[in-house]
Amino acid sequence: PLGQALAKHAKVFPGLVVELVQVGEKTGALVLCLEQVAALYERQMERRQKIASALAYPACLMVVMALVIVVFVKVLGPRDQGLLGMLGDDVPWPSQILLLGSDLLSNPLLVGGAAIAIAFLLLTVRRYYLFSPTFRRLVDGWLLGAPILGKLIVKLEASRALDALASSLRVGLSMLAALANANRMVANTSFREGMEQATL
Repeated sequence: PLGQALAKHAKVFPGLVVELVQVGEKTGALVLCLEQVAALYERQMERRQKIASALAYPACLMVVMALVIVVFVKVLGPRDQGLLGMLGDDVPWPSQILLLGSDLLSNPLLVGGAAIAIAFLLLTVRRYYLFSPTFRRLVDGWLLGAPILGKLIVKLEASRALDALASSLRVGLSMLAALANANRMVANTSFREGMEQATL
């Protein structure tokens, strides 16, 4: 059966797809189930594209701001150092920060060490996030409580879960089985635990 064949390739076909195909084989509505799976993934792709396009402008703006700060500190800082040195020791604290940043960016060993340390920290956090359920639950809970990002994550996870729930109910699954499928589509651990409590 097609459902058993798909189940052997769990890395490619998620549990939701396998279950919907198996339901379609049992009920004789395989075409309807496959249409639901295709529509579900099309809606998910559209959602991802909308989110990516919405985040593209802020990401570009942050990159440009970072480049402006680096150029300002790297190029204008050394020029201002001589000018501020002529004024005496009473240098305002913003100018002192500018001069300190210019000195730090002028040291290639310090910049390289900082880049390596940041990369190592990001890889460590990613590793713990993927392989430590406790750490992942902590990070996901923090993300849900974040001021702006939290609302976006809640809306995204709710739309994923409700989309999977609707697709499962359309092909004839029971409410509990449909809720289990919806839980599989949720990526945030804290959100998934809240949905699991709703099924008890």
